[in-house]
Amino acid sequence: MRSTSTTSPALAHVRALLGVVSALRARELEPLLAAGAEALAVVMDFATVAVNVYRPAFDDLQVAFVRGDEAARRALLGGTMQLSDWDPLLDPRFDRGGAFFIPHEDYDSHGDHVPVHVPDLPPPADVAGWHPDDALLLPLRSSSDRLLGIVSVDAPASRRRPEDGDLDVLVAVAAHFAVALEQLETTTEIERDRRAVQGLLEISARLAALDDPPAVLEGIARAVHDTLGFTRVIVARRDDEGALTPVAAAGWPAGELAALAPMRVDDVAGLLEAEREDCGCVLLSAAEARRLLAPTLHDFFPSTRNGRGGRAWQRHWLAVPLRSRDGDLLGVLWPDEPANRLLPTAAQLRALRAFADQAVSALARMG
Repeated sequence: MRSTSTTSPALAHVRALLGVVSALRARELEPLLAAGAEALAVVMDFATVAVNVYRPAFDDLQVAFVRGDEAARRALLGGTMQLSDWDPLLDPRFDRGGAFFIPHEDYDSHGDHVPVHVPDLPPPADVAGWHPDDALLLPLRSSSDRLLGIVSVDAPASRRRPEDGDLDVLVAVAAHFAVALEQLETTTEIERDRRAVQGLLEISARLAALDDPPAVLEGIARAVHDTLGFTRVIVARRDDEGALTPVAAAGWPAGELAALAPMRVDDVAGLLEAEREDCGCVLLSAAEARRLLAPTLHDFFPSTRNGRGGRAWQRHWLAVPLRSRDGDLLGVLWPDEPANRLLPTAAQLRALRAFADQAVSALARMG
């Protein structure tokens, strides 16, 4: 049977769980991280709690919140590290029921790339005392076991190493903290999708009420920019000469838009083939696009909002063909540079296709 801790009063544990309830009510990341850190801190009255949040756009972890003194915040806040940097610390030999306690005597931190703040504490008087170089980590995982973050707690007021009862509470609080993080992530996605639907309804109403297709196309470009998070958007129309000419844009400085290389339908025909479409959109890696584009377009616009890892935008090409009912190409909707540096989800691609269908109607009205 596991021992009951004498260093973590029941009242502190209740306060920790109440803190998690507070975190679950948060609707923004910063207050959620603050509430979660506070909930974990009270379990053993930790002086420092650092919350490392996983960033899918860069496939790394960043210290997004620090509960502690100014020295700890200066040393830790904003620090980043690759997932592999954590592997030695999350070794199964340190796993104590979901919490990873790394005694200083069992781990050589020399050469680590993980941001560190060593508290100004005296060495412990016995082996049960907390050493300044001890570490206690709490992975935060989603319901599908996806890593959301890692919390590091340090310098308990008792100056004692955690007992099994303390770790049980810490793991339980961390699990609820992870639920709150996942809930916020889901809520954010739902809100983004809601705004996209609202924008689409507004565009549809404008298209039905106005005999001003250029204004509708401008509204479509702005809606894709504002609701779907693409920082640069162009709606290009095919002219009688086979050129694709921008007729609406959002997020593009006028000078940069005018300086783009001319684009012809023949130059992008290989890219826009129907078999390449997913949800009515074409999304290709930079290497795939270069094989299909005319050489003059290989460096048409090199994206700057790129990330790392399998879910990251890395100079991808995303194009939405605008075709008439007869299959004739009327133009192209071209979103680029996602603000979150991530590849679009299936829901975003479907929303893009819906906006594109409205653009088709507007282009058809232009004759």
